[in-house]
Amino acid sequence: MNPTTETAWLLVGTNLLLFLALAPLFDGIVRRVAARVQNRQGPPLWQPLYDLLKLLGKENIDAVGILPFRLAPLVALASILCVVMILPVAGRATALTPYADTLTLIYLLTLGGVAVLVGAFSGKNIFALIGASREMTTMIMVEPILFMILLLGVIKTGSLELTTVLYGTPAGDYGWSGLIM
Repeated sequence: MNPTTETAWLLVGTNLLLFLALAPLFDGIVRRVAARVQNRQGPPLWQPLYDLLKLLGKENIDAVGILPFRLAPLVALASILCVVMILPVAGRATALTPYADTLTLIYLLTLGGVAVLVGAFSGKNIFALIGASREMTTMIMVEPILFMILLLGVIKTGSLELTTVLYGTPAGDYGWSGLIM
């Protein structure tokens, strides 16, 4: 591998590590701020990580469609990790960025939500159905707005490349002139 390829793969690894480390922390910050707004102390910052570890230790439950129920979380996690791996970092394309475009980003984000819906609908629990309806409402509100924002970048730059749409420059170049500004 040449140095450019090694740097691109290093960016993929950095994206994954930052995502896996900071996602629970950011969720904890959101929970803490929401508690402060409600004049409460709130949970510890790392509470989402504690919750995740607790959930991983839970026993299995029966579901109507056992295959969709077991595969849905894996598909959702895989789609989000793919999104993290294809996103360019600070205008630099990662090793996987050239293999994806703006439409791939939208499809992968939608796939995660649809997998959560399928998994929730295959469960026997009424609370899973409530969660599925909440996820469906969120998808209906957020996905079209995200699509329109990215479509605006595609129209403005005349390209479907992620780096061009997000930063206004071709893949691999530095720049902050696209949708970021």
